[in-house]
Amino acid sequence: MLLKNTEDLIVSLSSGLEKSAVALIRFSGKDCVKTVNFFLNPKVEKSKIVPGQIKKVKIISEEGELIDNALGVFYISPKSYTGQDMLELFCHGSPYIIKKTLSLAHKYGARQALPGEFTFRAYINGKLNLSQAEAVNDLINSETEKQHKAAISQLKGDLSEKIKSYREKIISLLAELEVRIDDTYEEVSDLDKKSYLARLEELKQDISRSASSFEKGNLIKKGVNTVICGLPNCGKSSLLNRLAGYERAIVSPIAGTTRDVVEETAEIAGYKFSFSDTAGLNKNAKDEVEKEGIKRSEKAVKKADIVIFVRDLSQKESKEEKEAFEFVTALKSDTAKLIEAFSKSDLPKAREPKTGFPVFSSLTGEGIERLKDILADFCADGNFSYSSAVTSLRHYESLSEALCAVEKAYENAFKNGPMEITAENLRQSLSSIGEIAGETVPEDILAEIFSNFCVGK
Repeated sequence: MLLKNTEDLIVSLSSGLEKSAVALIRFSGKDCVKTVNFFLNPKVEKSKIVPGQIKKVKIISEEGELIDNALGVFYISPKSYTGQDMLELFCHGSPYIIKKTLSLAHKYGARQALPGEFTFRAYINGKLNLSQAEAVNDLINSETEKQHKAAISQLKGDLSEKIKSYREKIISLLAELEVRIDDTYEEVSDLDKKSYLARLEELKQDISRSASSFEKGNLIKKGVNTVICGLPNCGKSSLLNRLAGYERAIVSPIAGTTRDVVEETAEIAGYKFSFSDTAGLNKNAKDEVEKEGIKRSEKAVKKADIVIFVRDLSQKESKEEKEAFEFVTALKSDTAKLIEAFSKSDLPKAREPKTGFPVFSSLTGEGIERLKDILADFCADGNFSYSSAVTSLRHYESLSEALCAVEKAYENAFKNGPMEITAENLRQSLSSIGEIAGETVPEDILAEIFSNFCVGK
């Protein structure tokens, strides 16, 4: 468990095990310098270390043979990422060199770090709060501009400052009640109810705004689940390939070529979109494989954030197309956006597209940028601020619990209920807010958070 042995020396490869020009091996913990001196040359005197300075070292085997010429960067507690003595050792990225160096480290007392253990130690040593520690993992996993921007904002402490302001307001409100609850001699003036309710209302609005940012923040983090559907051979797979930028799905003039859901991700306007090309909606399908593909298409539509219903301009609207569109409209969630898009604009038209709806050709690329703009608009929010964005479900749940407690406190105070009840509601809110920065978070939650990190970070 992470909370045990937080001072012992840990080691891990922080770069990949594949062959590379350079590999990074990290050490952190007690006796770091003493331990690495068993296999590094020249020996390092801790008292003479200049933290952050690059030092040329040789990695030496037990038999005294050279394993590699390397560069070492030492850090001395508390001025390091983890708050402990650390070494970042840069060697050549040979799998043999890496394995041999780790083997020597283990022999002389270092143990393999658990996933996220370096960042966990940074958290328990006060170098990062919990939301910032989570942002480290988000930054590592960021694939798009918006994901990166949200992670950087959280890592800088923007969300932490917002949470800190809520905490201070709750403590101030709670203190006004506590002093009156304990005032057995009635020496304190009566509570200004109007002013107190106004402050509670302001707090409610503040927390509510942060919680509501999760809707867009979650889209940024997980990506926008976008399903492409329509009749067989209407151009769904060609559209997926055009959006992905390469031939991800098999394209054929034969209807029913796509039998299963084909998935691919793409970045549009800095947002991550997860596209699913589905089997054509054909209620007359007789092939069992095609039927199963259609069932999976239906499941995909139900889970979608956006549904693109593709209509083939080179074909007249049919009864089957009308029924398929009605079916998709009823199947999608109430919050999902439905986009009707007209394909194959490069072919002779058999009908006119609806006014204002996107028209495109996957062959020539005509109209694709407009379709991308429509997709990006789904994510855009003029009121969205990265400085207070909530992208974590854990944070959202904590804020929601805090908001619920503040609402109860307001309701009780408004009805002139006992101060003790209002105070207890505010304490519950304070506890929920504290979970975000890691002030009041259960050990099992900590274990879950850091288990999602990569080894070496």
